[in-house]
Amino acid sequence: MIPFSEVWERIIQNAKKVFYTKKGLKFTYAIQGKTLTTDRTQYPLTQKDVMSAFRHVPLEGPGELTGLVRGQSYIWAILHDTRIRKKDW
Repeated sequence: MIPFSEVWERIIQNAKKVFYTKKGLKFTYAIQGKTLTTDRTQYPLTQKDVMSAFRHVPLEGPGELTGLVRGQSYIWAILHDTRIRKKDW
């Protein structure tokens, strides 16, 4: 598995681009420091949450992250997008 720092860099590089949840909801996100905020929510998702989810990839869906991270639908969608995962998982 690649280091999380590489994954976080990919996430930073793809900020403001369109992503889709598993249910097909379109969203974008912005990065500020160690937080990620989507245009569909009012609350920030932390780098720590993304890292926690990353430790479990690949996942069938966001439901596998319930209780583990906040914003599981968005974090799952980001981590499973081909621009982020490439061919690493």
